[in-house]
Amino acid sequence: MSQRSNRLVRLFGTRVALISRGGLAIATLLVALPLSGFLFLYFGFSILSTNWLISLLLMLLVGTITHFVFLLILNFRFKNPSTNPAFLELIGRVHQKILIPSNAQVWIRHSSDAFITSTFNPVFVAVILSEPMLELMLDRPEAGEVLLAFHLARIPRNRWFGDYMGSLVLLLILTNLSALFLVPLLISTISMIEYYGPLMIISLLSSLMPYFFIPFFLAFMIKGAFWRHESVFLRVAEVYGMHPQVAKVEVERGSPLDEEEMQSVIWGLREWEKKRRGARRLGISMIATILIGLTLLFVTVSVSIPYSPYLFYVLIYIPFIAAFVIGVIIYFVIKRWDNNAMGDVFVETTDSHEPIWMD
Repeated sequence: MSQRSNRLVRLFGTRVALISRGGLAIATLLVALPLSGFLFLYFGFSILSTNWLISLLLMLLVGTITHFVFLLILNFRFKNPSTNPAFLELIGRVHQKILIPSNAQVWIRHSSDAFITSTFNPVFVAVILSEPMLELMLDRPEAGEVLLAFHLARIPRNRWFGDYMGSLVLLLILTNLSALFLVPLLISTISMIEYYGPLMIISLLSSLMPYFFIPFFLAFMIKGAFWRHESVFLRVAEVYGMHPQVAKVEVERGSPLDEEEMQSVIWGLREWEKKRRGARRLGISMIATILIGLTLLFVTVSVSIPYSPYLFYVLIYIPFIAAFVIGVIIYFVIKRWDNNAMGDVFVETTDSHEPIWMD
C-alpha cells in the first residue's frame, strides 16, 4: 500500500476519499466560502440579518443543488461495472445468500492498490473495488465471496437522508460562520494593508492562527462521535461460517489461515473497535461539554442580577465548571456502557470469556 493510500485511510477512512463523508464535507466547505461572501455583500450578515428568511432559503437551495450535483459527478466518474464472468457469478452467489439493497452495484476502479469499499447516497449505492483486489478475490473465491457479502450487507437502506440533512446543516454552519467572521476579517485585512503594510497584517493574522484550527478539532470530534458498531460482521459470519475480517486477510494473503491466526485477526479487530469506541466516547463528551457550557452561559448572562465584579466572574466560570463536570459524568457513563458492549462482542466473536493470549 502506498503512503498516499495510508494517508487517505487515516483521514477519510477509505482510499476513495471523494465518496466519504469527509470528501462531501470538503465539497460543502468549497461552496460555503464563496456563498458566504455573496450573502455578506448582498444581504448583510447572512441568517442574522433582516433578510434572514431569504438567506436561509437561498442556503438550503444551494446546499441541495450542491449535494446532488456532487453525487451526480461522482456517479459519472466512478460508475464502471465489472464484465468479468467469474466475478459476476460470485456476485450472483452473494445475492442468493444475503439480503442487500436491490439498487446496489459493484464497480471496478483502476488503481495499483488492492482495496474494497462501499458507499451509499440518494444517487447511487455501490461497492467499489480495485482491479488488484478483484484478482485476489477470484484467486480465493470462498473468502472473496464473504468479503463482498460483508461490503454489500453493510450498506444501510435509510441513512442517506441523514447524510443529506447533515450536509445542509454543515453548509448552514460554515456559511454563517464565514459570513460573520471570515469575510469581515478578509475585508478588514485588505483595507488595512495600505495603512499598516503587509508585514503588520501578516503578524496580526499569525497571532490569530490557532483559532483557525478550532473547526478542524471540532470536525475530528464529530467524526469520532458518530462512529457506530456494525452488527453486519456477525450476520455475515453466521451465514458463511467465516468472519469477514478473516476473509479479508485470506484474500490479501492468498492462503487460508489456521485457527490461531483466525483468533489473532479477530482479536485485532476487537482492539480496533475499543479504540473507535474510545474516540466516540471522547467526541460525545467534548461536544456535550461545549453545548452545555454555551447554553448555561447564555442562561446565566440572560438572568438579571445586581452588579458586582466578583459575582460577575463567578457567574462566568460556573457554567463552564458545571459543563465540565457533566461532561466527565457523561464520559464515564458511556465508558461503562462500552465496557459491557465490548464484553458481549468478545463473547460473540471468540466464544470465550477469557483473553486469547495469557502472559
